[in-house]
Amino acid sequence: MKKFRFSLEPLLKYRTFMEQKAKQELAEALKNLSDCEEQIKKLENDKINAMVEMDREMAKGISSDQYRLHTSFIDSLDAMILSEEDRRIRLMKVVREKQQALAKRSVDKKAIENLKQKKRTEYLEEMASSQQKIADEIIMVRKARENLK
Repeated sequence: MKKFRFSLEPLLKYRTFMEQKAKQELAEALKNLSDCEEQIKKLENDKINAMVEMDREMAKGISSDQYRLHTSFIDSLDAMILSEEDRRIRLMKVVREKQQALAKRSVDKKAIENLKQKKRTEYLEEMASSQQKIADEIIMVRKARENLK
C-alpha cells in the first residue's frame, strides 16, 4: 500500500507559518497595549501623588514659585496622560487589525487542512476498496479452482 501524499502540503506549511506569524504579531500588539495601559496607570498615580504633595506643601505654606512649579508638573503629567491615552487608542486599533488578520490566516489554513483531510479520507476509502477487490478476486480464483477439481 503506497503512502498518502498531499500535493498541497507546501501550501499548508506556508499557511501554517503565516498563521504563526500573525499570532506573534497579535501577541506583540497586545503587549504594547498592555505596556501603554500600565504607563497610563503609573502617570495617574504620579499625578495623584503630586497633588497630595502639593496639598501638604500648601497646608504648610509655600511660595508662588513653588506653587507654579507644582501646577506645572501636574499639567505636564496631564499632557503625558492624554498623549498615552491617544497612543492607547491607536494601539487598540492595531490590535483589532491583528486579530482580523489572524482570523483570516486561520480560516485560510483551516480550508487547506479540511481539503487534506477530505483527500486523505478519499485515499483511505480507495485503498480499502482496492484491497477488498483484490480479496474478492482471490476468493473467486480459489472457488474456480475448487470447481475444476
